[in-house]
Amino acid sequence: MLYAQTPTETRRVIDGGGGVASNSMFIAHASFHQPTPVGFTSNSEVLLSAGFLQSDTMTLGRDSDADGDGVNDWDELSGKASDPMTPTSPFLLDTDGDGASDAQEVAAGTNPTDPSQLLRIWFILEDPSGDVLDIRWTAREGRSYKLLCAESAAALRTNATIVAEGIATDGIGPWQTTMMSATNTMFSAEKKYYQIQTP
Repeated sequence: MLYAQTPTETRRVIDGGGGVASNSMFIAHASFHQPTPVGFTSNSEVLLSAGFLQSDTMTLGRDSDADGDGVNDWDELSGKASDPMTPTSPFLLDTDGDGASDAQEVAAGTNPTDPSQLLRIWFILEDPSGDVLDIRWTAREGRSYKLLCAESAAALRTNATIVAEGIATDGIGPWQTTMMSATNTMFSAEKKYYQIQTP
């Protein structure tokens, strides 16, 4: 939309350009020639868009999940599934493309829009003796974690041993990101399969 100056009016809004598209789950508005970006505000019931000649209200089905990631579309659009609130795409299983689905990142407490933030093991360091391993992974302050170990990837699901447990501390930034580490003195270095679990 454009603002036009006239002799008798200080300012008025005239039609610029854009369009409307919809399906069974939402209405999308496209707009350009705006003096500022289009914004939105929301509560538990509606999403209101600003920057148009008239405001528009969009209500989503509570159970709709277009991408099948386990997070409903309203929670993805509003961002309320994450803490802090972070909107994600209701049409992408993995919004940031880091290999972890949006639902997995919500469960892990990581940022679903930042590919550098996901629950993963970053380092596995072997002691010169070959019998001690230092394992380090990304974590979030206040969350509890378990480090599991097994002889094979399949055994991690059926016959894993808990190597270490702990609660992350000293997080930084809005996502309270930190690193945790544990030393595996229970097994030889031949035990090469590890997994991190967080409630």
